Amino acid sequence: MNSNEIIKRIKEGNLEHFELTADSYEEEIENMIIELIGELSYIRMKQKITIKDLADRTNISERRLQNIESCRSDPTLKELMQIIKALNMKLLVREDDKDGKIRWYKNRID
Repeated sequence: MNSNEIIKRIKEGNLEHFELTADSYEEEIENMIIELIGELSYIRMKQKITIKDLADRTNISERRLQNIESCRSDPTLKELMQIIKALNMKLLVREDDKDGKIRWYKNRID
């Protein structure tokens, strides 16, 4: 399944969890960003937060957020962290002991 299909299915509410495979380190990083954006998009919609609301909470323009969510442009780390915070989430990253790959995990901020 390619990234466009994943984004489409998330927005339709038909896909909650997924994992992309990669042949190179650069591709693995790109896939991690796509997965994170997809999860954040899903969480935003689940919380019934509009792009406009998210723009107001993050001070990121609606157009920029739309481009990020549709994977037309890559977010900066600062933008990702603003979005994560606005969704009342935090990002945890750790190395997986089994295969040495870096994984990210989402968690709500209590």
